[in-house]
Amino acid sequence: GLTESLGSQTAGSSQIISGGYRWHSVKLTGLQPNTKYFYKIITGSGNDNIYNFKTLPDEQSQGHIRFLLFSDSQYDSTATGRIVRKAGAKARELYGDDIASNIDLIMHSGDIVNSGSTISSWTNEFFRPFKSLTPYIPFLSVAGNHEGESPNYYNYIKYDDISAFPSGHGCFEKIWSYRMADVMFIGLNTNIIGTYGQTQIDWLDSKLQEIENDTSINFVFVFHHHPPWSEIWGEGNTSYVSDEILPILKKYPKVIQLSYGHTHAYERGVVESNTNEGDFRISCVGSGGGIRDRWGEYINYDYPQINFALDHYFFIIYDIDVAAKTATGT
Repeated sequence: GLTESLGSQTAGSSQIISGGYRWHSVKLTGLQPNTKYFYKIITGSGNDNIYNFKTLPDEQSQGHIRFLLFSDSQYDSTATGRIVRKAGAKARELYGDDIASNIDLIMHSGDIVNSGSTISSWTNEFFRPFKSLTPYIPFLSVAGNHEGESPNYYNYIKYDDISAFPSGHGCFEKIWSYRMADVMFIGLNTNIIGTYGQTQIDWLDSKLQEIENDTSINFVFVFHHHPPWSEIWGEGNTSYVSDEILPILKKYPKVIQLSYGHTHAYERGVVESNTNEGDFRISCVGSGGGIRDRWGEYINYDYPQINFALDHYFFIIYDIDVAAKTATGT
């Protein structure tokens, strides 16, 4: 409902994920965009607290879009929980206490858990450490190598409605796109190089051409897990990204940011485009709680495309001003 008095209810469905782990799904329809709603969850004798969320902006929105970006939270739930709480505290400091009304999205670039096939990892390493934010803010992610294309990931993360491909296709839910206001978010899967790698590249090229022709879209943010290059963990370099994905992104000036993880560090740089105005940022955002990769532990390179690298824990807040057509990441 629109107040804590609630007033409407919707029934859902459930499935056994593994053993005694049951996952309930409820799909809400008829909601208005950019609107705050209150809710609680009732299942059996369980009766949860009242929480709230704000629906995402529609294509006509002229306000701000803000999202938190994490990656590689993995198995140190204490570190992850601390980083997530710090992100929430900073967002409240910057924008006000009503975090649901001021942060639109949590984005995660993969390796949410240490082992996607270990069912307890999802509770211990994802649901619990992120619970200070996830009752209020929508969550989007791409699969990392530690999810390993486990069925657990796709049973928990329901992206049917934004999948790039129809159900029954091998890439279903692995690749997705989602639009907010004049911004398109694209999620790729860099685990599937040997099976659907070319299918993904073909789709990406076609999708970006479609976006380029759509004058109502101004920015594109792209997310996947593996880096094209890493200065701190050279062993993580992924030629599929540098040789196949980046040449596609360089063709389209509306691409302004590619984010990934895999290296447990922060690296920021720029890829020069094929156009006079299409350079875009690359950013490794992989220190969300997993054990950090430190300078000197692995092969270290110095790449001209990477301008800045730190072996620190961190999170990023993006603030996109739709009306002013600006995007800032901090």
